[in-house]
Amino acid sequence: MIELPLPKYHELMRPMLEAVTDGEPHHVKAVIQRMMDVSGLTAEQLAETIPSGQPKFRNRSLWAATYLRKAQALSTPKRGWVQLDERGRQLLAEPGPVTLSRLKQFPGWEEAWGTDKSEATDGTPLTEAAPEADVTPEEQIAAGISQLEADVRGELLQRVKAISPEAFEALVLQLLGALGYGVGPESRQGVQRGPDGGIDGRIHEDRLGLASIYIQAKRYQEQTIGRPLIQAFYGAMGGVGASKGVFLTTSGFSKDARDYANGLVDKRIVLIDGNRLTLLMITAGVGVSVKDTYVVHRLDEDFFSEFEGV
Repeated sequence: MIELPLPKYHELMRPMLEAVTDGEPHHVKAVIQRMMDVSGLTAEQLAETIPSGQPKFRNRSLWAATYLRKAQALSTPKRGWVQLDERGRQLLAEPGPVTLSRLKQFPGWEEAWGTDKSEATDGTPLTEAAPEADVTPEEQIAAGISQLEADVRGELLQRVKAISPEAFEALVLQLLGALGYGVGPESRQGVQRGPDGGIDGRIHEDRLGLASIYIQAKRYQEQTIGRPLIQAFYGAMGGVGASKGVFLTTSGFSKDARDYANGLVDKRIVLIDGNRLTLLMITAGVGVSVKDTYVVHRLDEDFFSEFEGV
């Protein structure tokens, strides 16, 4: 059986109109459920989410409903309900899919969005997305943020690789502290440098030092960390009676190294490669700063519900 792709939001506009062909009011939730039931998609596809956690199919369906309402193909008889309008019947009578470019042909499209088609309310030119964009605005925002973060992470990793091994060890201790490990700066200490397989740092998890995490940090350009280095770190931990360790590197780990660490039963060694390292640095705000913050608004239905019947 061939798995169907998850429909784009504009591909859901005709199915949404078809779900309300009886002309009666329907709750949006019931309409989307009806669309899901006849979509032919798998449970896994229907469970896919956007970064906010909302199911992707639902998000795209809601945007399909938004565009259809703006084109007056659907009306909203009451909060959370939709009903087929005359323009919706007209669209269903036309062959082929319902497209965004077709909706824009209806009078009142620009007015429905509260802006002129060429200028925003402050007089600046509007930049329109492609008429048949495959993603919803939320997905565009998420994709843009992901791309920006990927670019920053790439730059961050190169910058970390350029510092000295001693500076990398200090950075690692600062990062783990920012992530909440230790009970203050004094609980995070570097140790005297030794040969490979030694211990580069130690974090006391309590003020008496009864429980500690030991650290090995390798600032490599490309060299992959193999099993022998993990075994050596395991041996060094045994020499100080340690049961918890973190091995961090700017490069990566071989499969044998990961399998060895995962198979340990008397000690726990967490492996953090360059990719995860930069993710943790961004999460903890280490080596990066916030450039811009964007606020996305939505209509507050609860606010307006107070005025119903007034």
